[in-house]
Amino acid sequence: MIAQQERIAPSLWSARTARMIQKYAPRSARRDRQLDELTLVGVHGVLIVFSAALLALMGWISSRYSPGVEGAVAFLGVAVLAALCTGLFVHLVRYYDALISRKRAERGHEAAPLRWPRASADADFPIAIGLGVLVAVVTG
Repeated sequence: MIAQQERIAPSLWSARTARMIQKYAPRSARRDRQLDELTLVGVHGVLIVFSAALLALMGWISSRYSPGVEGAVAFLGVAVLAALCTGLFVHLVRYYDALISRKRAERGHEAAPLRWPRASADADFPIAIGLGVLVAVVTG
């Protein structure tokens, strides 16, 4: 994953100032992980808002044509929103895990070597999609 620091414009500090910053305030992998997860939380939040607005527009348009189309749009919308909310929850858990592990490390306590939630897995996306479809089937 590209670190958040690399997505922003290059540093405006001089070479000397950059060396001083590196010496007295080195980059922290824990802080970078926390910032990356917070970025993903923000992206999921924006996607949820846009998806809800798009769902409302599609629902309004489909209600003009057929109740069957309206039901299909509602089913699809619930599935997408549930999948996005699942992703938001997963990244919130990872953000708070990064925050807690960074604070514990600053106090001298070492974090337990856990695989989840500290690292993303290839199964995260299919699980979110599957949960979205399950919620849509149960509510629809």
